[in-house]
Amino acid sequence: MTSPKKKPTKNYYFGPEVEDAISEYLKSESKFTKERIFNKTIYPALNKLAENVIHDRKFYNYGYDEYINIKHDLVVYLHERLNRFDAGAGHKAFSYFNRISINWVFANMRRVAKETYGKVEVVEIDNNRDLDSEQYNTEYLDELRDFCLKWSSWGNNNLEYLFFEREGKIVDFSPADKKVANAIFNLFQNSHSIDIYDKKALYIMIREQVNTKTQRITDVVKVLKPLCYDMYMEFKKNGTRYWHRFLYYPEKYTDKHIY
Repeated sequence: MTSPKKKPTKNYYFGPEVEDAISEYLKSESKFTKERIFNKTIYPALNKLAENVIHDRKFYNYGYDEYINIKHDLVVYLHERLNRFDAGAGHKAFSYFNRISINWVFANMRRVAKETYGKVEVVEIDNNRDLDSEQYNTEYLDELRDFCLKWSSWGNNNLEYLFFEREGKIVDFSPADKKVANAIFNLFQNSHSIDIYDKKALYIMIREQVNTKTQRITDVVKVLKPLCYDMYMEFKKNGTRYWHRFLYYPEKYTDKHIY
């Protein structure tokens, strides 16, 4: 008689209700509501996730006090990154936070081992790797890819709001300018698959989509480049929550408004 197959272990502490709570947390504009959702549903899940990741890597071997402190710091670290998670990108919250938790714990195991023993002897880690840099680079690239996708979608959905500032006046993008902007936003959408960093080559890629002069591309780039930088800085702080503010013309222009 064959023994029954073992049922796969279910992730009870980070189930659909937690995924839904995170989505509701990100959509809410109320500080009270966000605190209630976090304390009731999200915090217990993140706390348990931190506990499991730390135990799986046997971080507690460095002492109970160190374990308590590092678990607290990890939960705070995850809390700070809640606004960066995007359920619409096709990722599960558990997979996202589990991955960055592992990276973070590895980096801190290396740090604590060095502080405790004067050298690094961390299980599961290649001593020749700079995990602090790896963690930073991984997070930076993930964040940048996420931004590129969101900014591309935002731009293509708001081409009507783009304008030049010329001699103190607003000049709307012409249909040809909008086509150039659309081509640029499309490049951002596919930035993960583009390995070309030469400016001339990128201009050629834009002209493959839009038959126009180089000067027109340059003019549009001059508008989108500072806008991209400002929106990326905002993205790092608050995600896309306040991106609607970039749709309005500057307040100094009183002769034209967008409602």
